[in-house]
Amino acid sequence: MSADRKVIIVPEKYSGRSLKRLQLPHPRTGVPCSYYADMESESLLEVVGVDMNGKRSWMGNGWVRSDGSLSMLTPVDPLFIYLSMITNMSVSGEETKFVD
Repeated sequence: MSADRKVIIVPEKYSGRSLKRLQLPHPRTGVPCSYYADMESESLLEVVGVDMNGKRSWMGNGWVRSDGSLSMLTPVDPLFIYLSMITNMSVSGEETKFVD
């Protein structure tokens, strides 16, 4: 039994692909969140955690995830991340640092 096993649901389009893990600020809160980038299709996937409050278990070949938690990778438009980062970098009080 291994406690570090995770259950992750991935859209079929991305299964079997090499995804790169990233830590990027959440567009609303700015808190670092986990994302995966698919360089082949230039897609960004957000990691969304689901907590079953210990009411479920996942069992695999010789392992058990007793807390029932799982993660899902959901496609997200990278524009939301970029705009948030640019806005946070460019606003200084009332003035912006953009150049016309």
